[in-house]
Amino acid sequence: MRTLNRLAIAAGIALGSSVLYSSATLAQVTSGTVDIGGTVTSTLNIEVTPVAGVDTGLDLGGEGTDNAETIVKVADLTIRTNNDAGLSLTMTSGDMTATGSDTPLAYKVVTTADTAAAASGDFATASGTDRVENYTQTGGAAPNLGADGSLARDLSISYDPPQNLDAGDYSATITLTVADL
Repeated sequence: MRTLNRLAIAAGIALGSSVLYSSATLAQVTSGTVDIGGTVTSTLNIEVTPVAGVDTGLDLGGEGTDNAETIVKVADLTIRTNNDAGLSLTMTSGDMTATGSDTPLAYKVVTTADTAAAASGDFATASGTDRVENYTQTGGAAPNLGADGSLARDLSISYDPPQNLDAGDYSATITLTVADL
């Protein structure tokens, strides 16, 4: 029995030693970190392609004939953004003026879907007031941007030439500004 007791004690010591000095118990644990990241630059831009002749060839009337409201497409627009929320397009409107003339010719602006003609009722923003149109990536009442964040629009103006207009070369500049929403 003594041998059996010694054997049991030796086995207990060996088992206890292996638990106390196992490799997991002796190993040190440490950790490290890796920082990751990158930069995405904005792709917000607008391309404006004027329709040929709109800089000098508009029919302004004013030669003794009372003309009705005139609606003219003046440019093709391509707008792009990588902003998930979408973008805002602001357009200026105002008056075409001529040097030495006391009679300005007011105009309004609007955009329509690419190749869609603007109608009289589309010009809801008064001349001299900036028109703002918002375009979203998804949902909402505004037209949506394409999957690539782009949108093609046509820019049109509306003006009502008076029966008499001072002679001269009338001009104005429409400024288009895009901003991320």
